[in-house]
Amino acid sequence: MKFKTIEKIDEVLKDKESDVIYTLSVKVTSVARLQNVTIFTIDDGKDMMQLVKYLPGQTAYADIVSGSIVTFSFKKVLYQGKVQGQVADVKEILPPQETKEKVVEKVDFSELFKTEDWKKLLPSLKNVGHKIAEAITNRQPIIISHHADCDGYCSALILETAILQKIKQRHGDLKYLNNYYTKNASKTPYYDISDATKDISSFQSNFSRTNNATPLIIIVDNGSTTEDKLAIEKVKIFGADVIVIDHHDPGMLDETGKSEVCKFTSAHANPHLVGLNKEFSTSMLCFKISQYISDEVTPNLFAATLGGVADKCSGEAIDKFVEHSKIPREYFKKLAKFVALEVFFTKYAYGELPILDLLKSKSEKQEKLIVLYEKQLLVWQNEVKDMVSYYSTKEKIGKFELTLMDGEKLTFSSDFFSIGKLTSFIHSEREDEHPEKTFITLVVSDSMIVYRVKQHEHLFDGNKLVAFLKESLPHARISGGGHDVAGSIKFIPAVKEELMLKLNEFVSKL
Repeated sequence: MKFKTIEKIDEVLKDKESDVIYTLSVKVTSVARLQNVTIFTIDDGKDMMQLVKYLPGQTAYADIVSGSIVTFSFKKVLYQGKVQGQVADVKEILPPQETKEKVVEKVDFSELFKTEDWKKLLPSLKNVGHKIAEAITNRQPIIISHHADCDGYCSALILETAILQKIKQRHGDLKYLNNYYTKNASKTPYYDISDATKDISSFQSNFSRTNNATPLIIIVDNGSTTEDKLAIEKVKIFGADVIVIDHHDPGMLDETGKSEVCKFTSAHANPHLVGLNKEFSTSMLCFKISQYISDEVTPNLFAATLGGVADKCSGEAIDKFVEHSKIPREYFKKLAKFVALEVFFTKYAYGELPILDLLKSKSEKQEKLIVLYEKQLLVWQNEVKDMVSYYSTKEKIGKFELTLMDGEKLTFSSDFFSIGKLTSFIHSEREDEHPEKTFITLVVSDSMIVYRVKQHEHLFDGNKLVAFLKESLPHARISGGGHDVAGSIKFIPAVKEELMLKLNEFVSKL
């Protein structure tokens, strides 16, 4: 028999020798005391493993609780094809309160949340975080459905880290992790019936295998608008709880400050519900929420800042995030372009995606991906600039200069520069060239308008435009909206010319 003192669980997993007694000081994340056997789940910050102690009719090591730091001696065994440890001895037990600072490296982010705006938001964020933690404790499977853009992916990544940590604490055997956590991306700018159907199919299949509780669906960077309501109602019919974390305009609020979607959710966090607007991205909200889910992880400041910059947040909150990240805002702006490109290539793929390497932190792999994409994106952008110069029209309407393009004739099917991306690119170029001007960028197809607005005082509001068009053209089947200065509007092709006249009328009166 050999004896080895080790520092990491990985040394056990990789060791080919047999008949070895290992000694390891490690944190215990959970203790399961069953009849005749006690199971300790240990975590060294990277890997997890289970140690078992058979002691019929007795309690094994009653002083060991979740959070304890314990020096175990154990032998490696295989159980159902999985490596476990059979405890031979316990040499030292340090209780959680004596070791918390030693084990968990805390980063103090309190300075970020001292503004009056954050104080307005914190109660709803705390409510959301605690409800997610409670759902995990109650063994509810968690489904994240997030918008497939930079802010949506960043938000999901931040939440996922905290949720998985909490699930690991609650469920000893991680081979069943997929029974308790799923993440899906939604291409549409709202939680769609097809998203709901996919989630229902997923959790009903899960239920038939495991008999778990019905899930908690967390809709991220979507979910707040009336367009989301139908899909939310559908998943609730099948027993799901729903939480929404979003920053898009939820529309009219009632006398209690609640939106229409609030009636169908267990919790709803949105800056608009507390009188705020474009100061916060969903990723910034998720950064704080993750701290309420699990205090055992350090939330990803890089991802939160990237999502905020990508969504063009402005104000003290995002300024503080950029400052604390110690990375220039221009780097985040540049990176956001390549994240958008990676989202386009990702489509509906799942798993450990390359996009995650763009979101987690500044890294060598991230830099290599930027270099890989930079030349190709520049070629496409130059092609688009030439096209815009040749085909776009400009006219003065009221206080705004309007740039208009026919997206139906100037985009390819399945091209990166879709109508939405084309609008965003044209508008960003103009913002950089003419920061002092007030203007609207419109790209129009046969059944959709995508808008971006640059204004120095709050005149144009896309959601008010949608309301005006619905009232003026009740036969047009109008839907859409988004942010006040960025969004899209859908309509039937037959009404396109009439709608454009009404749009000009709306802008001219601002």
